[in-house]
Amino acid sequence: WLRDPRYLDDYAVFWFRKGGALRSYSFWAADAIWARCKVTGKRDIAIDLLPDLIANYEQWEKEKLEPDGLFWQVDGCDGMEVSIGGSGKRATINSYMYADARAIAEIASLTGKPEVAKRFREKAERIKTLVQAKLWDPQAKFFKTLPRDKDSLVDVRELHGYTPWYANLPDEGYEQ
Repeated sequence: WLRDPRYLDDYAVFWFRKGGALRSYSFWAADAIWARCKVTGKRDIAIDLLPDLIANYEQWEKEKLEPDGLFWQVDGCDGMEVSIGGSGKRATINSYMYADARAIAEIASLTGKPEVAKRFREKAERIKTLVQAKLWDPQAKFFKTLPRDKDSLVDVRELHGYTPWYANLPDEGYEQ
C-alpha cells in the first residue's frame, strides 16, 4: 500500500466516486489525503478530489452542524461503540472537521483558489474557537461531550477527549 500508490489512490477515490458510504461514520478524509500528499510529495490525487472534499464537507454542515457552530454525532458512529458520555457535540467530530477544513484550505491554496482557501481557514478557526470555549472543561482540564439538548458538559473524561491534539487544534495552555 505504501510502495504502490495505486492502492491508496483507488481507496481515496472509492470513498468519493465509487460508492463509499460517506458520512456513515466520522472520519477525516481531507486531512488524511493532504497528510499523504505532504509525505509523498504527490499532490495530484488531492487536487483531483478537491471538489469532492468540499462537497463532502458542505454535506456534513447540512447534516450535522448545529446553530451554535459545533458539529454533533451519534457516539456509535464516531469511531467507537456506544460511550458513557453519549452522543452530542463531541471533540472527535469537531476535531475531524477542523482538520478537514485546514486541509481543504491548503489544497485550495495549492490549486490557486484563494477565496476557497480563505473560506475554509475561517471555518477551521471558528471550530477551534468553539471547541476550546464550549467543549473544554476547565475543572477537569479535558475536552468533553456537550449533549445537544443540554447546556453543560457530561461529567466524564473519555479517550476521545484527546482527539483535538491529534488535529493540532488546541492553543497553548490546554495541555495540562
